[in-house]
Amino acid sequence: MSEIARLALLDTDLLHIIFDNFKRQDDMFISLLVHPVWTQILIRKLWKEPVWKSPSSYQKFLKTLRSSSPFFPYAEMVRHLNFVPLPYRPHPLFTQKDIRFIADRCKCLTKLRVGWMMDPFDSYTFCKFLVNSPNLASISCPDCTMEWLAKALGPAMSGHCKNLRHLEVKNWVHESSETCALLERVAGNCGGIISLYAHLLVTEEIALMLVKSFPNLKYFRCHSVTSSGLVILIRGFQKLKGLRLTLDKDIQDQKNDTELVEIGKKFPLLDSFQLSIGNDKFPPFALTWIQNQHHLQHLELSLCDGLTDDSFIFIVKHCSNLESIQLKWCSRLTVLSYKALAQYRNTRLRQLRVLRSGLNDIGLAKIARHCSRLSKLNIDQCPEVTRESLMMIVKNCRELVKLTGGLSRQTLASLGRSLSSHGPGNLQVLKLRDPLYRGSEKNITSNSNFDNFDGKLLGQLACNYPQLRKLVIRCTITELLPDKLVQIILSLRNLEELFITPCEPLDVEHIMKLELHPKLKEIMLLGGCSGDAERYIEQHRNGLKMFIKVIKHDYKMYTIK
Repeated sequence: MSEIARLALLDTDLLHIIFDNFKRQDDMFISLLVHPVWTQILIRKLWKEPVWKSPSSYQKFLKTLRSSSPFFPYAEMVRHLNFVPLPYRPHPLFTQKDIRFIADRCKCLTKLRVGWMMDPFDSYTFCKFLVNSPNLASISCPDCTMEWLAKALGPAMSGHCKNLRHLEVKNWVHESSETCALLERVAGNCGGIISLYAHLLVTEEIALMLVKSFPNLKYFRCHSVTSSGLVILIRGFQKLKGLRLTLDKDIQDQKNDTELVEIGKKFPLLDSFQLSIGNDKFPPFALTWIQNQHHLQHLELSLCDGLTDDSFIFIVKHCSNLESIQLKWCSRLTVLSYKALAQYRNTRLRQLRVLRSGLNDIGLAKIARHCSRLSKLNIDQCPEVTRESLMMIVKNCRELVKLTGGLSRQTLASLGRSLSSHGPGNLQVLKLRDPLYRGSEKNITSNSNFDNFDGKLLGQLACNYPQLRKLVIRCTITELLPDKLVQIILSLRNLEELFITPCEPLDVEHIMKLELHPKLKEIMLLGGCSGDAERYIEQHRNGLKMFIKVIKHDYKMYTIK
Protein backbone atom coordinates (compact mmCIF):
# COMPACT_ATOMS: atom_id res chain seq x y z
CA MET A 1 0.00 0.00 0.00
CA SER A 2 1.33 3.43 -0.92
CA GLU A 3 2.02 6.03 1.75
CA ILE A 4 -0.72 8.26 0.33
CA ALA A 5 -3.30 5.46 0.55
CA ARG A 6 -2.21 4.58 4.08
CA LEU A 7 -2.55 8.18 5.24
CA ALA A 8 -5.97 8.44 3.59
CA LEU A 9 -7.19 5.37 5.50
CA LEU A 10 -6.06 7.01 8.75
CA ASP A 11 -7.62 10.40 8.06
CA THR A 12 -10.19 10.83 10.84
CA ASP A 13 -12.52 13.10 8.84
CA LEU A 14 -12.62 10.61 5.98
CA LEU A 15 -13.09 7.65 8.34
CA HIS A 16 -16.08 9.31 10.02
CA ILE A 17 -17.73 9.68 6.61
CA ILE A 18 -16.98 6.04 5.71
CA PHE A 19 -18.16 4.59 9.02
CA ASP A 20 -21.35 6.68 8.98
CA ASN A 21 -22.38 4.61 5.94
CA PHE A 22 -21.99 1.29 7.75
CA LYS A 23 -25.53 -0.05 8.13
CA ARG A 24 -24.71 -3.11 10.22
CA GLN A 25 -23.02 -3.30 13.61
CA ASP A 26 -21.27 -6.49 12.53
CA ASP A 27 -19.41 -4.55 9.84
CA MET A 28 -18.15 -2.21 12.53
CA PHE A 29 -17.03 -5.11 14.71
CA ILE A 30 -15.08 -6.62 11.80
CA SER A 31 -13.21 -3.33 11.32
CA LEU A 32 -12.74 -2.65 15.01
CA LEU A 33 -9.17 -3.97 15.36
CA VAL A 34 -7.74 -2.93 11.98
CA HIS A 35 -5.87 0.03 13.45
CA PRO A 36 -5.95 1.97 16.75
CA VAL A 37 -7.33 5.03 14.93
CA TRP A 38 -10.20 2.93 13.57
CA THR A 39 -10.82 1.51 17.02
CA GLN A 40 -11.12 4.96 18.58
CA ILE A 41 -13.70 6.08 16.03
CA LEU A 42 -15.74 2.87 15.91
CA ILE A 43 -15.95 2.49 19.68
CA ARG A 44 -17.49 5.94 19.91
CA LYS A 45 -20.00 5.13 17.18
CA LEU A 46 -20.97 1.82 18.79
CA TRP A 47 -21.48 3.43 22.17
CA LYS A 48 -23.26 6.53 20.90
CA GLU A 49 -26.66 4.81 20.87
CA PRO A 50 -26.61 1.42 22.64
CA VAL A 51 -29.40 -1.01 21.72
CA TRP A 52 -30.27 -3.84 24.10
CA LYS A 53 -31.90 -6.61 22.09
CA SER A 54 -31.64 -9.08 24.95
CA PRO A 55 -31.32 -9.03 28.75
CA SER A 56 -27.73 -10.30 28.41
CA SER A 57 -26.67 -7.41 26.15
CA TYR A 58 -28.07 -4.98 28.72
CA GLN A 59 -26.17 -6.70 31.53
CA LYS A 60 -22.93 -6.48 29.51
CA PHE A 61 -23.57 -2.78 29.00
CA LEU A 62 -23.99 -2.31 32.76
CA LYS A 63 -20.92 -4.39 33.55
CA THR A 64 -18.77 -2.28 31.24
CA LEU A 65 -20.09 0.95 32.75
CA ARG A 66 -19.28 -0.33 36.24
CA SER A 67 -15.70 -1.27 35.34
CA SER A 68 -13.20 0.49 37.60
CA SER A 69 -10.52 0.66 34.90
CA PRO A 70 -12.19 0.78 31.44
CA PHE A 71 -10.14 0.96 28.23
CA PHE A 72 -12.23 3.91 27.03
CA PRO A 73 -14.43 6.56 28.71
CA TYR A 74 -17.55 4.64 27.72
CA ALA A 75 -19.99 6.66 29.83
CA GLU A 76 -18.95 9.87 28.06
CA MET A 77 -19.57 8.27 24.66
CA VAL A 78 -23.25 7.49 25.29
CA ARG A 79 -25.39 10.15 23.62
CA HIS A 80 -28.77 8.50 23.03
CA LEU A 81 -30.70 6.23 25.42
CA ASN A 82 -33.89 4.53 24.28
CA PHE A 83 -35.86 2.73 27.01
CA VAL A 84 -38.63 1.43 24.75
CA PRO A 85 -39.58 -2.27 24.43
CA LEU A 86 -38.59 -3.91 21.15
CA PRO A 87 -41.30 -5.99 19.43
CA TYR A 88 -41.23 -9.70 20.37
CA ARG A 89 -37.98 -9.27 22.31
CA PRO A 90 -37.65 -10.16 26.01
CA HIS A 91 -37.36 -6.95 27.99
CA PRO A 92 -34.15 -6.27 29.91
CA LEU A 93 -34.63 -6.55 33.66
CA PHE A 94 -34.32 -2.86 34.46
CA THR A 95 -34.11 -2.07 38.15
CA GLN A 96 -34.44 1.34 39.70
CA LYS A 97 -30.93 1.07 41.13
CA ASP A 98 -29.48 0.27 37.69
CA ILE A 99 -31.36 3.05 35.92
CA ARG A 100 -30.27 5.64 38.47
CA PHE A 101 -26.70 4.39 38.15
CA ILE A 102 -26.90 4.93 34.37
CA ALA A 103 -28.30 8.42 34.95
CA ASP A 104 -25.37 9.23 37.26
CA ARG A 105 -22.72 7.86 34.87
CA CYS A 106 -23.99 8.93 31.45
CA LYS A 107 -23.97 12.72 31.73
CA CYS A 108 -23.37 13.59 28.07
CA LEU A 109 -26.79 12.54 26.79
CA THR A 110 -28.38 14.51 23.97
CA LYS A 111 -31.44 12.28 23.45
CA LEU A 112 -33.65 10.41 25.95
CA ARG A 113 -36.71 8.33 25.13
CA VAL A 114 -38.74 6.34 27.68
CA GLY A 115 -41.65 4.09 26.75
CA TRP A 116 -43.36 3.39 30.09
CA MET A 117 -44.06 5.24 33.33
CA MET A 118 -44.14 2.38 35.86
CA ASP A 119 -41.20 1.17 37.96
CA PRO A 120 -38.30 1.50 37.56
CA PHE A 121 -39.13 4.68 35.66
CA ASP A 122 -40.87 6.68 38.32
CA SER A 123 -40.88 10.42 37.82
CA TYR A 124 -37.87 10.91 40.11
CA THR A 125 -35.71 8.50 38.07
CA PHE A 126 -36.68 10.22 34.82
CA CYS A 127 -35.95 13.55 36.46
CA LYS A 128 -32.38 12.45 37.33
CA PHE A 129 -31.48 12.11 33.64
CA LEU A 130 -32.60 15.69 33.01
CA VAL A 131 -30.62 17.05 35.96
CA ASN A 132 -27.42 15.13 35.14
CA SER A 133 -27.42 15.72 31.36
CA PRO A 134 -27.58 19.47 30.72
CA ASN A 135 -26.96 18.95 26.98
CA LEU A 136 -30.20 17.03 26.35
CA ALA A 137 -31.61 18.15 23.00
CA SER A 138 -34.47 15.63 22.67
CA ILE A 139 -36.83 14.31 25.38
CA SER A 140 -39.65 11.83 24.71
CA CYS A 141 -41.92 11.03 27.65
CA PRO A 142 -44.16 7.95 27.88
CA ASP A 143 -47.97 7.88 27.97
CA CYS A 144 -48.52 9.04 31.51
CA THR A 145 -50.59 10.85 34.08
CA MET A 146 -50.34 14.60 34.54
CA GLU A 147 -48.91 14.10 38.02
CA TRP A 148 -46.07 11.91 36.68
CA LEU A 149 -45.35 14.31 33.84
CA ALA A 150 -45.19 17.39 36.05
CA LYS A 151 -42.65 15.79 38.37
CA ALA A 152 -40.59 14.20 35.59
CA LEU A 153 -40.18 17.46 33.66
CA GLY A 154 -39.45 19.51 36.76
CA PRO A 155 -35.81 20.15 35.75
CA ALA A 156 -36.89 21.38 32.30
CA MET A 157 -39.27 23.82 33.96
CA SER A 158 -36.54 25.09 36.27
CA GLY A 159 -33.88 25.75 33.65
CA HIS A 160 -31.78 22.54 33.54
CA CYS A 161 -32.41 21.82 29.82
CA LYS A 162 -31.30 24.96 28.01
CA ASN A 163 -30.32 23.01 24.87
CA LEU A 164 -33.68 21.27 24.42
CA ARG A 165 -34.83 21.20 20.76
CA HIS A 166 -37.44 18.40 20.68
CA LEU A 167 -40.11 17.58 23.29
CA GLU A 168 -42.69 14.80 23.17
CA VAL A 169 -45.40 14.61 25.84
CA LYS A 170 -48.36 12.24 25.79
CA ASN A 171 -50.62 13.02 28.72
CA TRP A 172 -53.54 10.60 28.85
CA VAL A 173 -56.07 13.48 28.89
CA HIS A 174 -55.48 15.30 25.61
CA GLU A 175 -57.64 18.31 26.55
CA SER A 176 -55.87 18.87 29.86
CA SER A 177 -55.34 22.51 30.87
CA GLU A 178 -52.59 21.25 33.17
CA THR A 179 -50.64 20.04 30.13
CA CYS A 180 -50.84 23.51 28.62
CA ALA A 181 -49.58 25.10 31.82
CA LEU A 182 -46.71 22.62 31.90
CA LEU A 183 -45.74 23.33 28.28
CA GLU A 184 -45.83 27.04 29.00
CA ARG A 185 -43.40 26.62 31.89
CA VAL A 186 -41.08 24.39 29.88
CA ALA A 187 -41.06 26.87 26.99
CA GLY A 188 -40.21 29.70 29.38
CA ASN A 189 -36.94 27.96 30.29
CA CYS A 190 -36.22 26.14 27.00
CA GLY A 191 -36.48 28.81 24.36
CA GLY A 192 -34.76 26.75 21.67
CA ILE A 193 -37.51 24.13 21.15
CA ILE A 194 -38.22 23.73 17.43
CA SER A 195 -40.04 20.36 17.48
CA LEU A 196 -43.08 19.53 19.63
CA TYR A 197 -45.41 16.54 19.89
CA ALA A 198 -48.23 17.27 22.32
CA HIS A 199 -51.24 14.96 22.66
CA LEU A 200 -53.70 17.85 22.72
CA LEU A 201 -56.97 18.95 21.19
CA VAL A 202 -55.78 22.37 20.02
CA THR A 203 -58.53 24.89 20.63
CA GLU A 204 -58.27 28.65 20.11
CA GLU A 205 -57.01 29.20 23.66
CA ILE A 206 -54.40 26.43 23.45
CA ALA A 207 -53.26 27.61 20.01
CA LEU A 208 -52.64 31.11 21.36
CA MET A 209 -50.52 29.65 24.15
CA LEU A 210 -48.51 27.48 21.74
CA VAL A 211 -47.80 30.33 19.33
CA LYS A 212 -46.72 32.60 22.16
CA SER A 213 -44.59 29.95 23.93
CA PHE A 214 -42.95 28.28 20.90
CA PRO A 215 -42.37 31.03 18.31
CA ASN A 216 -39.58 29.14 16.52
CA LEU A 217 -41.43 25.85 16.05
CA LYS A 218 -40.57 23.97 12.84
CA TYR A 219 -42.21 20.58 13.52
CA PHE A 220 -45.54 20.16 15.27
CA ARG A 221 -47.78 17.19 15.94
CA CYS A 222 -50.99 17.16 17.99
CA HIS A 223 -54.00 14.94 18.60
CA SER A 224 -56.49 17.16 16.76
CA VAL A 225 -57.28 20.81 16.03
CA THR A 226 -60.41 22.95 15.87
CA SER A 227 -61.09 25.49 13.12
CA SER A 228 -60.27 28.50 15.31
CA GLY A 229 -57.17 26.73 16.63
CA LEU A 230 -55.95 25.98 13.11
CA VAL A 231 -56.34 29.61 12.03
CA ILE A 232 -54.13 30.77 14.91
CA LEU A 233 -51.53 28.04 14.36
CA ILE A 234 -51.12 28.90 10.69
CA ARG A 235 -50.83 32.61 11.39
CA GLY A 236 -48.37 32.11 14.22
CA PHE A 237 -46.16 29.21 13.09
CA GLN A 238 -44.71 30.66 9.89
CA LYS A 239 -41.44 28.72 10.34
CA LEU A 240 -43.16 25.31 10.23
CA LYS A 241 -41.56 22.63 8.05
CA GLY A 242 -43.49 19.58 9.28
CA LEU A 243 -47.12 19.32 10.48
CA ARG A 244 -49.19 16.33 11.56
CA LEU A 245 -52.77 16.66 12.78
CA THR A 246 -56.35 15.38 12.72
CA LEU A 247 -59.16 17.79 11.92
CA ASP A 248 -61.70 18.14 14.71
CA LYS A 249 -65.38 17.63 13.95
CA ASP A 250 -66.11 21.37 13.92
CA ILE A 251 -63.87 21.82 10.85
CA GLN A 252 -65.43 18.88 9.07
CA ASP A 253 -68.93 20.28 9.61
CA GLN A 254 -68.14 23.67 8.06
CA LYS A 255 -68.65 23.51 4.32
CA ASN A 256 -67.73 27.10 3.48
CA ASP A 257 -65.60 28.62 6.19
CA THR A 258 -64.31 31.74 4.45
CA GLU A 259 -61.69 32.47 7.10
CA LEU A 260 -60.22 28.96 6.82
CA VAL A 261 -60.15 29.15 3.04
CA GLU A 262 -58.32 32.47 3.19
CA ILE A 263 -55.90 31.28 5.86
CA GLY A 264 -55.09 28.29 3.67
CA LYS A 265 -53.30 30.68 1.33
CA LYS A 266 -51.02 31.76 4.19
CA PHE A 267 -49.84 28.27 5.11
CA PRO A 268 -46.08 28.11 5.73
CA LEU A 269 -44.02 26.23 3.16
CA LEU A 270 -43.91 22.67 4.50
CA ASP A 271 -41.58 19.77 3.78
CA SER A 272 -43.93 17.19 5.33
CA PHE A 273 -47.70 17.20 5.94
CA GLN A 274 -49.76 14.40 7.51
CA LEU A 275 -53.51 14.93 7.63
CA SER A 276 -56.26 12.70 9.01
CA ILE A 277 -59.93 13.63 8.62
CA GLY A 278 -62.20 10.70 9.49
CA ASN A 279 -65.15 12.10 7.60
CA ASP A 280 -66.78 11.95 4.17
CA LYS A 281 -66.08 15.64 3.49
CA PHE A 282 -62.81 17.13 2.29
CA PRO A 283 -62.36 20.68 3.67
CA PRO A 284 -62.15 23.49 1.06
CA PHE A 285 -59.19 25.14 2.80
CA ALA A 286 -57.04 22.07 2.04
CA LEU A 287 -57.10 23.00 -1.64
CA THR A 288 -56.17 26.63 -1.05
CA TRP A 289 -53.12 25.87 1.06
CA ILE A 290 -51.80 23.34 -1.44
CA GLN A 291 -51.37 25.90 -4.21
CA ASN A 292 -48.21 27.33 -2.66
CA GLN A 293 -46.66 24.10 -1.34
CA HIS A 294 -43.84 23.88 -3.86
CA HIS A 295 -41.41 22.55 -1.22
CA LEU A 296 -43.62 19.70 0.03
CA GLN A 297 -41.75 16.38 -0.18
CA HIS A 298 -43.89 14.03 1.95
CA LEU A 299 -47.69 13.91 2.03
CA GLU A 300 -49.84 11.51 4.04
CA LEU A 301 -53.64 11.51 3.82
CA SER A 302 -55.58 9.17 6.14
CA LEU A 303 -59.30 8.47 6.55
CA CYS A 304 -60.08 10.98 3.80
CA ASP A 305 -63.31 9.49 2.44
CA GLY A 306 -64.22 12.91 1.08
CA LEU A 307 -61.09 13.16 -1.06
CA THR A 308 -62.15 12.98 -4.72
CA ASP A 309 -60.13 12.56 -7.90
CA ASP A 310 -60.45 16.27 -8.72
CA SER A 311 -59.01 17.27 -5.34
CA PHE A 312 -56.16 14.76 -5.43
CA ILE A 313 -55.22 15.67 -9.02
CA PHE A 314 -55.12 19.32 -7.95
CA ILE A 315 -52.74 18.36 -5.11
CA VAL A 316 -50.25 16.35 -7.18
CA LYS A 317 -50.32 18.96 -9.92
CA HIS A 318 -49.30 21.82 -7.62
CA CYS A 319 -46.90 20.03 -5.23
CA SER A 320 -44.04 19.85 -7.70
CA ASN A 321 -41.44 18.38 -5.31
CA LEU A 322 -43.45 15.49 -3.85
CA GLU A 323 -41.24 12.43 -3.37
CA SER A 324 -43.25 10.39 -0.87
CA ILE A 325 -47.03 9.80 -0.72
CA GLN A 326 -49.14 7.71 1.64
CA LEU A 327 -52.86 7.20 1.02
CA LYS A 328 -54.81 5.28 3.66
CA TRP A 329 -58.56 4.71 3.53
CA CYS A 330 -59.19 7.29 0.80
CA SER A 331 -62.05 5.27 -0.65
CA ARG A 332 -63.32 7.65 -3.35
CA LEU A 333 -60.09 7.76 -5.34
CA THR A 334 -60.10 6.01 -8.72
CA VAL A 335 -57.64 5.21 -11.47
CA LEU A 336 -57.75 8.86 -12.59
CA SER A 337 -55.87 9.92 -9.45
CA TYR A 338 -53.07 7.44 -10.02
CA LYS A 339 -52.74 8.36 -13.69
CA ALA A 340 -52.32 11.99 -12.61
CA LEU A 341 -49.83 10.98 -9.92
CA ALA A 342 -47.74 9.19 -12.54
CA GLN A 343 -48.01 12.04 -15.03
CA TYR A 344 -47.23 14.96 -12.73
CA ARG A 345 -44.78 13.43 -10.29
CA ASN A 346 -42.98 11.25 -12.82
CA THR A 347 -39.41 10.35 -11.83
CA ARG A 348 -39.55 12.49 -8.68
CA LEU A 349 -41.74 9.93 -6.91
CA ARG A 350 -39.57 7.73 -4.69
CA GLN A 351 -41.96 6.22 -2.13
CA LEU A 352 -45.60 5.19 -2.39
CA ARG A 353 -47.90 3.51 0.10
CA VAL A 354 -51.55 2.77 -0.67
CA LEU A 355 -54.02 1.17 1.74
CA ARG A 356 -57.63 0.67 0.62
CA SER A 357 -57.59 3.71 -1.63
CA GLY A 358 -58.86 2.69 -5.07
CA LEU A 359 -55.61 1.57 -6.69
CA ASN A 360 -55.93 -0.95 -9.53
CA ASP A 361 -53.73 -2.51 -12.22
CA ILE A 362 -54.21 0.34 -14.68
CA GLY A 363 -53.14 2.98 -12.17
CA LEU A 364 -50.14 1.00 -10.93
CA ALA A 365 -49.06 0.25 -14.50
CA LYS A 366 -49.04 4.00 -15.21
CA ILE A 367 -46.84 4.55 -12.17
CA ALA A 368 -44.51 1.78 -13.35
CA ARG A 369 -44.11 3.47 -16.75
CA HIS A 370 -43.58 7.02 -15.52
CA CYS A 371 -42.07 6.74 -12.01
CA SER A 372 -38.93 4.78 -12.83
CA ARG A 373 -37.03 6.02 -9.75
CA LEU A 374 -39.52 4.54 -7.29
CA SER A 375 -37.52 2.93 -4.46
CA LYS A 376 -40.21 1.85 -1.96
CA LEU A 377 -43.69 0.51 -2.65
CA ASN A 378 -46.30 -0.68 -0.14
CA ILE A 379 -49.62 -1.96 -1.51
CA ASP A 380 -52.06 -3.17 1.13
CA GLN A 381 -55.57 -4.52 0.60
CA CYS A 382 -56.05 -3.23 -2.93
CA PRO A 383 -57.93 -6.22 -4.43
CA GLU A 384 -57.79 -4.91 -8.02
CA VAL A 385 -53.98 -4.97 -8.05
CA THR A 386 -52.56 -8.17 -9.54
CA ARG A 387 -49.12 -9.52 -10.35
CA GLU A 388 -49.16 -7.96 -13.85
CA SER A 389 -48.84 -4.38 -12.62
CA LEU A 390 -46.59 -5.35 -9.70
CA MET A 391 -44.18 -7.03 -12.09
CA MET A 392 -44.17 -3.92 -14.25
CA ILE A 393 -43.00 -2.04 -11.15
CA VAL A 394 -40.22 -4.57 -10.53
CA LYS A 395 -39.06 -4.50 -14.17
CA ASN A 396 -39.28 -0.76 -14.81
CA CYS A 397 -38.28 0.65 -11.42
CA ARG A 398 -34.67 -0.48 -11.26
CA GLU A 399 -34.03 1.46 -8.04
CA LEU A 400 -36.76 -0.43 -6.17
CA VAL A 401 -35.25 -1.77 -2.93
CA LYS A 402 -38.39 -2.36 -0.84
CA LEU A 403 -41.62 -4.08 -1.88
CA THR A 404 -44.33 -4.67 0.72
CA GLY A 405 -47.78 -6.03 0.03
CA GLY A 406 -50.94 -7.29 1.66
CA LEU A 407 -52.21 -9.38 -1.24
CA SER A 408 -54.54 -12.32 -1.80
CA ARG A 409 -53.02 -15.80 -1.74
CA GLN A 410 -53.45 -16.16 -5.49
CA THR A 411 -51.75 -12.82 -6.18
CA LEU A 412 -48.97 -13.65 -3.71
CA ALA A 413 -48.21 -16.91 -5.44
CA SER A 414 -48.39 -15.54 -8.98
CA LEU A 415 -46.25 -12.54 -8.01
CA GLY A 416 -43.76 -14.89 -6.40
CA ARG A 417 -43.54 -16.96 -9.58
CA SER A 418 -43.02 -13.85 -11.69
CA LEU A 419 -40.32 -12.57 -9.34
CA SER A 420 -38.58 -15.94 -9.39
CA SER A 421 -38.46 -15.95 -13.21
CA HIS A 422 -37.34 -12.33 -13.44
CA GLY A 423 -33.65 -11.54 -13.80
CA PRO A 424 -31.48 -10.53 -10.82
CA GLY A 425 -32.95 -7.49 -9.06
CA ASN A 426 -31.94 -4.95 -6.44
CA LEU A 427 -34.65 -5.74 -3.89
CA GLN A 428 -33.34 -5.62 -0.33
CA VAL A 429 -36.65 -5.83 1.54
CA LEU A 430 -39.50 -8.11 0.45
CA LYS A 431 -42.54 -8.40 2.73
CA LEU A 432 -45.59 -10.22 1.40
CA ARG A 433 -48.65 -11.38 3.30
CA ASP A 434 -52.14 -12.68 2.74
CA PRO A 435 -54.49 -10.37 4.75
CA LEU A 436 -56.89 -13.28 5.27
CA TYR A 437 -54.16 -15.57 6.57
CA ARG A 438 -54.37 -16.29 10.29
CA GLY A 439 -51.91 -19.15 10.53
CA SER A 440 -54.66 -21.75 10.81
CA GLU A 441 -54.57 -23.40 7.40
CA LYS A 442 -53.37 -26.97 7.67
CA ASN A 443 -52.23 -29.41 5.02
CA ILE A 444 -52.61 -27.10 2.03
CA THR A 445 -51.44 -29.00 -1.02
CA SER A 446 -50.68 -28.17 -4.61
CA ASN A 447 -54.02 -29.78 -5.54
CA SER A 448 -55.86 -26.93 -3.84
CA ASN A 449 -58.01 -24.67 -5.99
CA PHE A 450 -55.58 -21.88 -5.10
CA ASP A 451 -52.24 -21.20 -6.71
CA ASN A 452 -49.83 -21.75 -3.83
CA PHE A 453 -46.52 -20.31 -2.73
CA ASP A 454 -44.23 -23.37 -2.73
CA GLY A 455 -40.68 -24.31 -1.84
CA LYS A 456 -39.40 -24.27 -5.41
CA LEU A 457 -40.65 -20.73 -5.85
CA LEU A 458 -38.90 -19.61 -2.64
CA GLY A 459 -35.64 -21.15 -3.83
CA GLN A 460 -35.83 -19.32 -7.16
CA LEU A 461 -36.53 -16.06 -5.34
CA ALA A 462 -33.37 -16.56 -3.29
CA CYS A 463 -31.34 -17.06 -6.48
CA ASN A 464 -32.72 -13.97 -8.21
CA TYR A 465 -32.51 -11.59 -5.26
CA PRO A 466 -29.26 -12.34 -3.41
CA GLN A 467 -29.21 -8.81 -1.92
CA LEU A 468 -32.29 -9.45 0.24
CA ARG A 469 -31.74 -8.21 3.80
CA LYS A 470 -35.30 -8.64 5.10
CA LEU A 471 -37.72 -11.32 3.97
CA VAL A 472 -41.28 -11.77 5.23
CA ILE A 473 -43.62 -14.35 3.69
CA ARG A 474 -46.88 -14.40 5.67
CA CYS A 475 -48.70 -17.29 4.05
CA THR A 476 -48.42 -21.05 4.04
CA ILE A 477 -45.54 -22.28 1.86
CA THR A 478 -46.28 -25.72 0.47
CA GLU A 479 -43.87 -28.49 -0.56
CA LEU A 480 -41.01 -27.15 1.52
CA LEU A 481 -39.18 -29.64 3.70
CA PRO A 482 -37.18 -28.23 6.64
CA ASP A 483 -33.82 -29.26 5.10
CA LYS A 484 -34.63 -27.37 1.91
CA LEU A 485 -35.85 -24.32 3.84
CA VAL A 486 -32.59 -24.13 5.81
CA GLN A 487 -30.59 -24.52 2.60
CA ILE A 488 -32.47 -21.62 0.98
CA ILE A 489 -32.01 -19.37 4.02
CA LEU A 490 -28.28 -20.09 4.16
CA SER A 491 -27.97 -19.23 0.46
CA LEU A 492 -29.23 -15.70 1.16
CA ARG A 493 -25.89 -14.48 2.47
CA ASN A 494 -27.05 -10.91 3.11
CA LEU A 495 -30.23 -11.83 4.97
CA GLU A 496 -30.59 -10.13 8.37
CA GLU A 497 -34.28 -10.60 9.25
CA LEU A 498 -36.67 -13.43 8.37
CA PHE A 499 -40.37 -14.04 9.06
CA ILE A 500 -41.71 -17.26 7.58
CA THR A 501 -44.27 -20.02 8.10
CA PRO A 502 -42.69 -23.47 7.66
CA CYS A 503 -45.13 -26.11 6.47
CA GLU A 504 -43.30 -28.77 8.52
CA PRO A 505 -41.68 -28.40 11.96
CA LEU A 506 -38.00 -27.50 12.18
CA ASP A 507 -35.94 -29.62 14.56
CA VAL A 508 -32.90 -28.87 16.72
CA GLU A 509 -30.45 -29.71 13.93
CA HIS A 510 -32.11 -27.15 11.66
CA ILE A 511 -31.83 -24.42 14.28
CA MET A 512 -28.15 -25.26 14.77
CA LYS A 513 -27.54 -24.97 11.02
CA LEU A 514 -29.27 -21.60 10.88
CA GLU A 515 -26.81 -20.36 13.49
CA LEU A 516 -24.08 -20.72 10.86
CA HIS A 517 -25.56 -17.88 8.79
CA PRO A 518 -23.04 -15.01 8.71
CA LYS A 519 -25.51 -12.11 8.97
CA LEU A 520 -28.93 -13.39 10.02
CA LYS A 521 -29.85 -11.83 13.38
CA GLU A 522 -33.61 -12.23 13.73
CA ILE A 523 -35.93 -15.10 12.81
CA MET A 524 -39.68 -15.17 13.39
CA LEU A 525 -41.29 -18.57 12.86
CA LEU A 526 -45.08 -18.74 12.77
CA GLY A 527 -45.49 -22.23 14.20
CA GLY A 528 -43.14 -24.62 12.44
CA CYS A 529 -40.94 -25.82 15.32
CA SER A 530 -40.86 -29.14 17.10
CA GLY A 531 -41.10 -29.26 20.87
CA ASP A 532 -37.41 -30.17 21.10
CA ALA A 533 -36.47 -27.21 18.91
CA GLU A 534 -38.54 -24.80 21.02
CA ARG A 535 -36.90 -26.09 24.20
CA TYR A 536 -33.45 -25.78 22.59
CA ILE A 537 -34.15 -22.17 21.61
CA GLU A 538 -35.33 -21.33 25.12
CA GLN A 539 -32.48 -23.10 26.90
CA HIS A 540 -29.80 -21.54 24.68
CA ARG A 541 -31.42 -18.12 24.42
CA ASN A 542 -28.34 -16.27 25.67
CA GLY A 543 -25.90 -18.42 23.70
CA LEU A 544 -27.58 -18.27 20.29
CA LYS A 545 -25.96 -16.02 17.70
CA MET A 546 -29.39 -14.79 16.60
CA PHE A 547 -32.78 -14.05 18.08
CA ILE A 548 -35.40 -16.69 17.24
CA LYS A 549 -39.06 -16.26 18.14
CA VAL A 550 -41.62 -19.02 17.65
CA ILE A 551 -45.13 -17.57 17.34
CA LYS A 552 -48.09 -19.84 17.91
CA HIS A 553 -50.60 -20.27 15.10
CA ASP A 554 -53.36 -18.41 16.93
CA TYR A 555 -51.25 -15.25 17.14
CA LYS A 556 -52.89 -12.39 15.22
CA MET A 557 -50.79 -9.98 13.21
CA TYR A 558 -52.60 -7.88 10.63
CA THR A 559 -50.14 -5.32 9.24
CA ILE A 560 -46.62 -5.16 7.92
CA LYS A 561 -44.72 -1.87 8.15
